[in-house]
Amino acid sequence: MGCICEKSQPNDSVYEESTNENTPYYTYEHMKKPVKVLHVIDGDTLDIALYHEDIRRVYKHRVRLYGIDTPEKKPLKTNVNRDAEIAAAMKASEAMTKKLMENNNIVVALFYKPDKYGRLLCTLYDKQGNDINKWMIAEGHAVEYFGKTKKDFLEKSPQKTMENNI
Repeated sequence: MGCICEKSQPNDSVYEESTNENTPYYTYEHMKKPVKVLHVIDGDTLDIALYHEDIRRVYKHRVRLYGIDTPEKKPLKTNVNRDAEIAAAMKASEAMTKKLMENNNIVVALFYKPDKYGRLLCTLYDKQGNDINKWMIAEGHAVEYFGKTKKDFLEKSPQKTMENNI
């Protein structure tokens, strides 16, 4: 008995030149697409709905906002600023949720390479084309972050964070 999807199988010849070394991974890098934000996990991590044109289906993806870091909702118990960071995290999450509601949760995402956890990285833009990631920084809910080691959030931006979030 053959595969139930035989009719959708490409001819074997399309794979003749494919090797492990020369076949790239599929990526959304450099694509700009409208998305619907389904859930704000925290100020820099969201679940989005993304329409896949090739198969005409919408799928959920977990994304992390590129170039920013927001306080953690569950910081380490050894963190001396734990309560303040949790409070700042809630404010960041609320600010993101409110900003998205202004746009009916529909925004444009510019995608980058996935992060080390496999999440899509993206910059979000509102209906007017404003960079929401930069807005989070300007409002004091986030700091710039481009990978590597994280410090305690309040150590990174204590004055701005304390003034705006606590």
